[in-house]
Amino acid sequence: MTIASTIHVALLPAVELIVLWLLTAQVFTLLLALVPGIPLIAWCLNPLGITALYLRQPPSFYRFIQFIVPLGGAALVDATLLHLRMSPLISGVVDNLPLRIGVLTGITIILGAPRIVGALRELRYPLWGELRLLDRAARPGTIVYFTPAGRGYLRERFGTTPEEFVRIVRRRSSSLVTGTPL
Repeated sequence: MTIASTIHVALLPAVELIVLWLLTAQVFTLLLALVPGIPLIAWCLNPLGITALYLRQPPSFYRFIQFIVPLGGAALVDATLLHLRMSPLISGVVDNLPLRIGVLTGITIILGAPRIVGALRELRYPLWGELRLLDRAARPGTIVYFTPAGRGYLRERFGTTPEEFVRIVRRRSSSLVTGTPL
């Protein structure tokens, strides 16, 4: 005879875990974007997170580190919180290591899905330099913040201020600027 137990997930600790994961991943993304030697021209802020725009393509190893470290760091911080608060988070199951690893893996895959999909899309359709800048600036709902180097680049290359550049690019956007394949 099998007795099915009822599993309950506490909403507040679950939301806390998710928010902490998202914040930690964004902090790691910000810190890794500030590497010396690679000219950072702008930050793009959208509902899915923060993206750094560089003038040239960073080395492949550095791009891999920028992808893996925020996901792993966020999972590590959540593992610490989960270790401290597992019993109030999920009740009705035996608290053990495989369950904790499963919860962390699930959270990381679900919340990291936009980064994973974006990385796979970049492998297939890589955009760097001016084209990447045009693509990110043309997306509606994205806030673009230009660094001093980026403002100088816009003045030198396009003869515009950041506000004019974003306004012109968003008004003139076409299928070639949205990042969609031809």
